[in-house]
Amino acid sequence: MRYVYPCVLTPEKNGGHSVSFPNVPESLTCGDDRDEALAMAEDALAVALGSYMQCREDIPVPDTEAGEQEMVAVPLVVAAKLLSTPPCGSRALRRSVWRDAWA
Repeated sequence: MRYVYPCVLTPEKNGGHSVSFPNVPESLTCGDDRDEALAMAEDALAVALGSYMQCREDIPVPDTEAGEQEMVAVPLVVAAKLLSTPPCGSRALRRSVWRDAWA
């Protein structure tokens, strides 16, 4: 199973790229070029999702309709933690939704 989120890459005037995630608005980063920006995006996504887990908030469900957006996979260590996090009352991670969307 993979957790994959669409991101928006925006070219900057200096030749770099900024990265944002529509489903995870707290996750913002940038890089000196496209490849570096995408590598930084994985880290930014991991930090943001880790914050959701620490605050016991619902993990945002990624859009399955990404269109022309780049897709960024959650690092495996974070994905394993997402699956092993116990439910928190009504704010449980619905594993079946994730499996259906990204199996």
